[in-house]
Amino acid sequence: MCSQTLTAQVFGGNPSSLKWKQINTDSFRIIFPKGLDSTALNVASLVQFQQRNIAKTMGAKQRKVNIVLQNQITYSNGYVGLAPFRSEFYLMPPMDVTQLGAQNWADNLAIHEYRHVEQYNNFDVGLSHAFKIVFGENGQAFANALAVPDWFFEGDAVYNETLLSKQGRGRVPYFMNAFKALYLGDKHYNYQKIRNGSYVDYVPNWYNLGYILVDYGYQKYGTDFWKNVTHDAAAFKGLFYPLQKGIKKYSGLSFNDFKDSAFNYYQQQWAKEPKDSLQYLTKTEKKNVVSYQYPYPTGNGNIIALKSDYKHVSMFVKLKNGVEKAIAVRPISNDDYFSYNNGKIIYSKLKPNVRWGYKESSDIELFDIDTKQKTTITHNQRYFTPDISHNGKLIAAVSFTTNQQSSIDLLDLKGNIIKHISAQQNHVYSYPKFSDDDKSVFVVERNKVGEMAIQQFDVASGDEKNIRPFGNRLIGFPVVQNDTLFFTCSSNGYDASWAYVSAENKVYRLAKTQLGIYQSFIKNDTLVGSVFSADGYRLAKIKSFFQPVENLEADTLVRLYHDAPKHDYSYVLANIDSTNYTITNYPKLHHPINFHSLQPDFEDPNYNFTLYGENVLNTLQTNVSYTYNRIENYHEVGVGSVYGGSFIEPFINGNYIFDRTAYSTKGKQNVHFSDAGWQFGLQLPLNFSSGNFYKFFTYTTSFNQRFIHWNENNLDLKNRSANYLSNQISFVNQSQQALQQMYLRFAQSISTLLRNTIDNNSAWQILIKGSFYFPAILPTHSFHVDLAWQKQDTLSRYAFSYNFPFSRGYDLYNFPEMWKFGLNYTLPVISPDAGFGNLIYLKRIRANVFYDNTFGKIPQEKTTNFASFGAEVSFDLNVWNQQSTGFIIRYSRLLNNQILSSRNRWEVILPVNLF
Repeated sequence: MCSQTLTAQVFGGNPSSLKWKQINTDSFRIIFPKGLDSTALNVASLVQFQQRNIAKTMGAKQRKVNIVLQNQITYSNGYVGLAPFRSEFYLMPPMDVTQLGAQNWADNLAIHEYRHVEQYNNFDVGLSHAFKIVFGENGQAFANALAVPDWFFEGDAVYNETLLSKQGRGRVPYFMNAFKALYLGDKHYNYQKIRNGSYVDYVPNWYNLGYILVDYGYQKYGTDFWKNVTHDAAAFKGLFYPLQKGIKKYSGLSFNDFKDSAFNYYQQQWAKEPKDSLQYLTKTEKKNVVSYQYPYPTGNGNIIALKSDYKHVSMFVKLKNGVEKAIAVRPISNDDYFSYNNGKIIYSKLKPNVRWGYKESSDIELFDIDTKQKTTITHNQRYFTPDISHNGKLIAAVSFTTNQQSSIDLLDLKGNIIKHISAQQNHVYSYPKFSDDDKSVFVVERNKVGEMAIQQFDVASGDEKNIRPFGNRLIGFPVVQNDTLFFTCSSNGYDASWAYVSAENKVYRLAKTQLGIYQSFIKNDTLVGSVFSADGYRLAKIKSFFQPVENLEADTLVRLYHDAPKHDYSYVLANIDSTNYTITNYPKLHHPINFHSLQPDFEDPNYNFTLYGENVLNTLQTNVSYTYNRIENYHEVGVGSVYGGSFIEPFINGNYIFDRTAYSTKGKQNVHFSDAGWQFGLQLPLNFSSGNFYKFFTYTTSFNQRFIHWNENNLDLKNRSANYLSNQISFVNQSQQALQQMYLRFAQSISTLLRNTIDNNSAWQILIKGSFYFPAILPTHSFHVDLAWQKQDTLSRYAFSYNFPFSRGYDLYNFPEMWKFGLNYTLPVISPDAGFGNLIYLKRIRANVFYDNTFGKIPQEKTTNFASFGAEVSFDLNVWNQQSTGFIIRYSRLLNNQILSSRNRWEVILPVNLF
């Protein structure tokens, strides 16, 4: 219901063989895979420290939370969510430390995510609490989202990072560059655009906005300011715009004045900085954000880089003298970084496990620019930021295991490990780079508290040489050029270009810009790098100087733009005691039902309430539902459950309908009956994604029974039952998608459904549907074809439910045999980026022109066709500044005027996903 809950939760995502342990206290439970004891102990200690020392800044309420440590995933993330109340930490540390910092990733998650726990605990007040009483945890989430914006949730958690460590994002230059880029780019967006984002302009996210406002509020009005404001807001003291009223109450300023004061505070400091002297090599585009990252020089004067923008998927490009040439699409990955040497591009690519959504591989692939040949080097491994030697014979890559062990592997081109170099416990390697002579490998290393160093390993012996000692700085994006290693290093509030010259054994500062340099090299005696801006990352020539760095161990990650608070807790990570907890086994089906929310769903004529349950490990989902049908005046109760902890997922459902109404031609009157049924089945969801395409296959089979019991006896109606099997197969193959692409440029979605009775009712139905997407005139346009065919028996002994996609504009007709084709061309019309009252924000209007034709066939009769053409205008909205939704206005011109008196049909299709 709010941003913290819209995450990549995966049902049944962990292998059934995974063994789970727990640290269980009265206020939290850490659940973790066997072998992660030390990580879990650290997390437990940090959570307890915050409970005792920090939680009071948000309030006194505490509720026990389950925190699940996930170690099979290859991306860095975490969340706290309601419905059910739990947190998950995805333990893969980020390779790019410039965005999230370098300190131990599990520790960082414990600091950030537990702040969300404190928020939810203390936002369970007033009207939010009333919503929770009525609707459960989803009710609280819904009310909290109405009252407290997502920017506060994340801004306050980022503030907590900065308070409790030496590397929270309030100290990270890249994070603070977001709004600085808008200011320097003279882009002045209103609050609603900043809150909702844009399809055509770069807009910082709610983390950036939140930290600027939250940090300013704490600095200006004290440590209780936001506790008071958000407590009043969550309680809805002031029914409309409660947060704004809370800010007015405790600061004396209207929200607009408060916001402007916060931004003015930062802008005054940005205005004092010296202006950049840059010569840009790449252009900007109107209504698009274009980025060029990870540039490498070639021997013939070209630059190889990764290009990404809002209109196209990411691709490797070659640039020279303002001319750009596409090389290849960047395969699917959780990290876009790549390396280049002598005509070879090397990168890691994502390979999800076929069945288990929480288990992923990251394999090395080599791409030859001249031959266009791709070679997969490893299979089902966990390798990151690989590099290819200059002679093209060796590969160096970071390995990070599920047991949190980092290492550098040297491999041959067949994926065989030539040398394995393990890091110390809780140390992480990143960005290996071969020296110019391929005799050694440079490696960036970080320790547990986030201090970073650069090491040099001898390829033959494995001997280690420290060329830059550990210090509280952020290091990344190295490039080797002759005897010099260029890299990005944080320094006094900037991400600057540094260099290590091996012939001199010295480190130099080369250049800085107001918004950072992220990878650089020398070309024609000029420094070239990727520079952040409000129009995307741009390649630029930068005036440089070689200034020797005297104090290599200096701490430069200071708190930016604000003084440290009175109570300094930045020492916590280096001094935490993590030994005083008991570790026991955790049963996978602990508290299996776990009902958490009552969800209303009103779609006339059906009015439904469903009680949902889910266990902490995402392996068992249950529901109990009640439905009232306004037209037939019947009542329905239902139950259902699915288990995702096994390779094949079993499910069972049942429902009972009281007093359903039908018209009897025999008695010329309405009759009433009860309709009951149950279903048992198996489903197998598989993921074959790899390379440039996402591929999903699902097979579902079930046995179904239905019973009809007539309430009237005077018409001599016979009670009936039906037993049938249902088999469904669906397959999706889809390309990657850019932000402005409304539909996929290339995709196929096919499903088949076969249902047949296994009793004397002798009924069957088969339905095949497919949608096929193709490139259109412009990259943001879409052309797709819809096909469908359905056939069923004509005995009418049992009627299966209707699922055929009939031609738009017509009422639904059911023939023994039907087939349909539809043509669609979709294009963007305008992106207004406009709204009112912080209630509705219109991000985009798009149009679709269509032609549908459905053919209905009754045996021995003439085929009837139902053709229509028309247009749809879709309005893509955000409601309450964060809930994405939309509605459609459709005009259909019906070409079969024998069916309806009017050939023109207008429809408004309203959203049903607001709650």
